[in-house]
Amino acid sequence: MVNGTYEIMMKTPMGVKKGEMILKEDGEKLSGAFVIKGKENPFADGTVSGNHFTFGGELMSSVGKMVYTCEGDVTGDEVSAKVVAKKGTLTITGKRK
Repeated sequence: MVNGTYEIMMKTPMGVKKGEMILKEDGEKLSGAFVIKGKENPFADGTVSGNHFTFGGELMSSVGKMVYTCEGDVTGDEVSAKVVAKKGTLTITGKRK
């Protein structure tokens, strides 16, 4: 099960950003949001298979709107994921709150 709010660290080309990733599982469907610098960036239409998840969306960053896809896994209370965007690949690690 991937449901939960995770305190995350996102490694970006401009340094490490701290925030939250909220995952809401409904069967094989996934929705939720990234909360970075107090800004909520929701996503929908994601999928879950066991502890593996994928989703995509738009993330507001200091350089503007960034379209991305995200793929990752939850192991116990830890999450790890990769976000792929036009500007590069970001790495996410975190723990369930």
